[in-house]
Amino acid sequence: MEKKGSENALIETSMNGEDGMTSSSVSPPESPGQAHSGGSSPTSPSGQHVRVQVPLATALQGFSMQGPNGEPVLGPDGQPVLVRLVPVGGGGFAQQMFVAGRLVNEAISFNIAPSPVGYQNGDISLPNGLPSPTLPLSQTCAASANCPNAGNSTKSLSTAITIQPPQIGDVNSRSAVVSWAEPEGEDKCVSQWTYQLEMAHGHDSKFLFVYNGPGLQHHVDSLQAGKEYSFRVRATSTFTSNQKGSNNKTVVSPAVVVTTLSDRPGTPPAPRLGNRTRNSLTVKWSAPPCNGSEIIAYYLHWDQGNPYSGFVEEYKGTQRQHKVSRKLESGHCYRFQVFAENKIGRSNLSPIAAFCTLAGPPSPPGQPFLLSSTVDSLTVSWKEPIDSKGDSLEFKVEMEDPESGYGFMSVYCGDALQCVCKSLKKFSTYSFRVSASNAHGVSKFSAVSVFKTSPSAPGTPSVPRLDGRPHPRSVNIIWDSPTDTGGSPVSSYRVEVDDGKGVVVHTSCCH
Repeated sequence: MEKKGSENALIETSMNGEDGMTSSSVSPPESPGQAHSGGSSPTSPSGQHVRVQVPLATALQGFSMQGPNGEPVLGPDGQPVLVRLVPVGGGGFAQQMFVAGRLVNEAISFNIAPSPVGYQNGDISLPNGLPSPTLPLSQTCAASANCPNAGNSTKSLSTAITIQPPQIGDVNSRSAVVSWAEPEGEDKCVSQWTYQLEMAHGHDSKFLFVYNGPGLQHHVDSLQAGKEYSFRVRATSTFTSNQKGSNNKTVVSPAVVVTTLSDRPGTPPAPRLGNRTRNSLTVKWSAPPCNGSEIIAYYLHWDQGNPYSGFVEEYKGTQRQHKVSRKLESGHCYRFQVFAENKIGRSNLSPIAAFCTLAGPPSPPGQPFLLSSTVDSLTVSWKEPIDSKGDSLEFKVEMEDPESGYGFMSVYCGDALQCVCKSLKKFSTYSFRVSASNAHGVSKFSAVSVFKTSPSAPGTPSVPRLDGRPHPRSVNIIWDSPTDTGGSPVSSYRVEVDDGKGVVVHTSCCH
């Protein structure tokens, strides 16, 4: 049910001048528009009965009792009488009366009819938007029906109040449960306390609030492992005064210090590259949070340059850098990750980082080999460097002619794996070597290979001639060797004899 704003409460008060006490009751309103009624003087002698009808919100907030002409109703000591309603269990109200700031009486009345707005079927929650019932400190003690001082408080409300240090429980590495008790002292009888839980890192840092509300316990999370924290509670209560407005009463507890439990180290960041050469990598890493326990070792793992294999340990120790120089190839990439260890356990693995060695000149090509030869040419071939990995390479072929005396001379430059050397001497020896180059430099030369061109047929011998006198059945014939042997010594001669008519009738071979 929504609050209409016109619901009234009828307050009846009887004053007893002999003992200064009052009796009271709460009755249903007689007419919605009635503000107050009663014919007795507000300062009448003992037995005075005052009846006032006010809006429910005003009764819950607290107000001064007034007579028919608006004069304040005074108690036996000449001080104004103040009244308020406080909701209690069972759907009723407690009517509390105050004189000179002292709670002098509290009367409980149940099943008020008609039920105030917001109370249905025993529901005793305050209506939405209705202010919490509070009263001025200078005039009332804003007590509830369960206040331990209700009905018998005769002390001044100016007594100092205190609040005990909070209690810390369920402490682990990341969180703790902080609880506290209500303030102690006469001002415990107030309408409501609001608490701020404040936290500081260690002893000297600034306190920051982590909770604000009416509760007496708070679960503090997002703490760091192995760290020292200070907690204190700030309690605040608001008192409302018709003359002076609102006054805040605040009390702060002493601080209590707690240290969270230690934990295994935090996850290290990804390793970073310190230095690199063609065949080495220096890998560095940063220390993760130790979480209250000193780090005793770091572990560096790598994939050994094989992206399809698992990681293996390369280094274990307390240093935060390591030079990897074994089995590294130039221009090759390697993956690394690191984790830390303390007495509690090992951290999670860091993210993977990949680093590449510097790319350098290629290794030497394979030793040249002969594909074919002719009388005046040689076709030479070679293999790529074993570490080329598809790089763009250029080859240089050098040839040496021993007879020229000029040494090795360049005869080919290009990206092919063979070349043809022409205009060579027949059956002559030549030496070859090959180098490779890429964007990073030139390789060393390959091993030297020696090849010969093919020999040619010898030249024509001289005309045969008789050697001595002919014989009846034989003659001796001689001739001179050809001046051009074709690059190779003559191995044999062929002699032909005809019958004088051009018909060969005899052939013989000789050496």
